[in-house]
Amino acid sequence: MLAVKDRLVGDKPKAISSDLLVKLTWSLTALEGTQVSNPILPKLIERLATFQRDTPLSGKELIQVYQIQVYIDDMIARKQLPAEFSKVIPQAVREAAELEFERHDRQILYPNVQREIAKKLLKLRVSFQENVPAADETAYFVDFKLTQNYRGTVLVLSGDRNTNTSTGELLGTVGVKTRFLASREDARELHVHLIDVAEWESWGEQQKLEHLYSLSRVEGKKMMA
Repeated sequence: MLAVKDRLVGDKPKAISSDLLVKLTWSLTALEGTQVSNPILPKLIERLATFQRDTPLSGKELIQVYQIQVYIDDMIARKQLPAEFSKVIPQAVREAAELEFERHDRQILYPNVQREIAKKLLKLRVSFQENVPAADETAYFVDFKLTQNYRGTVLVLSGDRNTNTSTGELLGTVGVKTRFLASREDARELHVHLIDVAEWESWGEQQKLEHLYSLSRVEGKKMMA
């Protein structure tokens, strides 16, 4: 980190490899909460305005760029970054990143479990939507968003495809997304609940119904990094 700082500040700032810039910026935003706590981060974000490389951004990099933009927009709304930062990433790149992230974020990782949960929510007469943005003001999708009397509660499925099974921590872009939603519960009245797929599959019918019933009536837990 000190080596990065030396390249960004001082009388003679140096270039950072284009192959490293997006990954490094995304990694630092992933560690942030509701404030810009790392002074290096704004400097890195500024460098994105002049990003150049012979090869196009990969799908993974586009997904990371999208999450960087989400972070920038949120920090601007919180007056942690100046409004000018909203256009640091060129429009064409933002559009490509949004398309790639939406394709990635709408993937159904556990179709059988999701189908079973949907049937049980219907049985409990809990209204919901599937694979939709968590809230009107966020572009992040969730597996279930409860509606009407249960408005503000969202469900995210976790398992070996998106979680470190040793620590239980959500991985990569999914972890960033979930922490972002959870850390903003107070402002958006959004309650995020994780449903562990392995645990779900070990339960009997009655326990599954009782769990969904309880989730529809209690606030989600904060999952700050």
